Amino acid sequence: MLSIIAAAITVATTIGKALAVAGLVGEGLKVFGNAFIALGKALGLIKPETNVEDLGDKAIQAAEAGIKPENFSSYEEYVKNVESFKADPEKSKKISETEKLSKGIEVTAALTAEKYPDFPVEAFSKYAISNPQYFTAERMSEFGKLLKGSVDMAKTVFGYITGTEHNDKNIANAEKILKGFEKTINPNISDADALKNVLSSRK
Repeated sequence: MLSIIAAAITVATTIGKALAVAGLVGEGLKVFGNAFIALGKALGLIKPETNVEDLGDKAIQAAEAGIKPENFSSYEEYVKNVESFKADPEKSKKISETEKLSKGIEVTAALTAEKYPDFPVEAFSKYAISNPQYFTAERMSEFGKLLKGSVDMAKTVFGYITGTEHNDKNIANAEKILKGFEKTINPNISDADALKNVLSSRK
């Protein structure tokens, strides 16, 4: 069983370490957590009513009750059990906000990695963590819709963002898609400002 979801578990561990290294805390971590769970919701992997902090809280408490990824045949099955787990309010008070948020992000990233093995979820997650100003909830939701519709196109866009895509046609398409994100989020934005926002995605 472990071999099937080993990759997802590895992603969760890696993302947890990346969050710690980035030093995202407090409101910054909460904003990024909301952005990341927006990706999961757009992909249809996380229930619409799920809160990233609550998800992390449940995952932490569920682990104490023996509900751990390695005990399931898939990470998706594990997450379903976590979402239906009833957290103890008293125990919740003893778990820090940082721990809850980080765990919620880890779970979302790992689930996404399992469902979309052909997309570099780990690299994307680490890049997003390093540039939280760009990767807002609205943009992550749009990216989730893109990934759900076409893994190849999502890879092309991510390649553009990271500067690893060198095909002129692909670069033009990626830029067009990202400007489309800006127009969807803010219909009144000018083409110049939309492009400025797109360029801010590249570090």
